[in-house]
Amino acid sequence: MQHDQKGFILFESLIVLFVFTIVILSYFVIYSHIMNQRADRSEFFQAFLLARSELENATLECEPAFVTKSIYSVYVDLTSYDEHIQEVQVSVQWEGRNGELKNIKLKKLVLLSGDEITHGQIKDLLMLN
Repeated sequence: MQHDQKGFILFESLIVLFVFTIVILSYFVIYSHIMNQRADRSEFFQAFLLARSELENATLECEPAFVTKSIYSVYVDLTSYDEHIQEVQVSVQWEGRNGELKNIKLKKLVLLSGDEITHGQIKDLLMLN
């Protein structure tokens, strides 16, 4: 006696439903992770643009500053190595979405206007860092 079964039985249907559920849940976990990474990169990129902008402003103004813009705190610090060279450092800090403190630092060496600098002075300066 042979039985020809057509369609799915209950057990096979439950197995298919279980596998489908696992696939859908893994998709949502991956999607959530991708969206979190995208938001983090967006915050970082905005901080980088802000730091670069403030670095150029500080190069022109040549004075230390502290500015708060949106979620970002911007610190500008100046260090004089000698009468010809000044280092401008901009640090941007913000609190990430998970509560941890994040920051970006950009530095730039500035030759003070009207001054001439020798190769030896640059070499000495680079050895300091």
